[in-house]
Amino acid sequence: MKFISSFFKGIASMISSLIHSISSFFGKSYPKDGLDLSAVFQALIAASITLAIGYFFNPFGIDTTNQLLISGGFAFGLSLILSFASSFLTKGNANWSMLSNILKHIVLFVIISIACFLYFNKSIDFESIGLFSLLGLIPTIIYSIVNQNMAETKYVNLATNSNDSLKSMKVDNSLTKSITLESKDGSKKMNFLPNQLISMQENNGNVEITWQNVLKTETSILNTSLKNIEKSIAEYSQFVKCNNSTIVNKYAIKNVSGNSQGISLDVAKLSNSIQVDRTKASVLYSKL
Repeated sequence: MKFISSFFKGIASMISSLIHSISSFFGKSYPKDGLDLSAVFQALIAASITLAIGYFFNPFGIDTTNQLLISGGFAFGLSLILSFASSFLTKGNANWSMLSNILKHIVLFVIISIACFLYFNKSIDFESIGLFSLLGLIPTIIYSIVNQNMAETKYVNLATNSNDSLKSMKVDNSLTKSITLESKDGSKKMNFLPNQLISMQENNGNVEITWQNVLKTETSILNTSLKNIEKSIAEYSQFVKCNNSTIVNKYAIKNVSGNSQGISLDVAKLSNSIQVDRTKASVLYSKL
């Protein structure tokens, strides 16, 4: 009885471990789509997969080489469109995972199939759509694993190095020239010492300025743009643009975190982490 009990417990443990591994795999954070070269590279991969499957398995009943090339063109264009669409739909949402990426590609393969059947005047064959999607997922998953691992390694290492730089960074207290920030119409002006400014975040045509006075942290709203703020602080290298709507004072950064989607900053006196655009991650590190 003990043997039987141990056997079934072992089987249950193996199943539980397998489910946990699968859940962990699909739950991994994955680089979100953006309007950049990565989307073009993904589109080239989708086109290559479509051409390879079309050539060896011909799921769309293609008759000529020209039609095969057209199917690759559909894959390239539709992949770009879907990447651009998902970049807008997931804007501000950090929950883009390996599963999200795989589901996006399943949708892409189905759309490619339907587009090819319609364009070539073929009857839509759901079995062929399933075959194409299944065959397309195999190289897609392999590429996704490689891409996720490379991105995570890159940004985790960048975050680790950035934190090391933060530990040795000394605040420059010699900056005594004040910075004047003013509204678009010039009706409101605010003066700060460089080290008083913590962050500047643009939202709905205004910039929220978080700054430190003698006794406490304050937040002020100025009717201006982040572009105008950048001009006013251009001579001070301590200010870093993290994304299109946020500038932070590097002396206020407390911690840098990294995953496959990029790096984020914990900034003094701010309750939410600041996500750094992937294109600006290396620039941030160079300024620390």
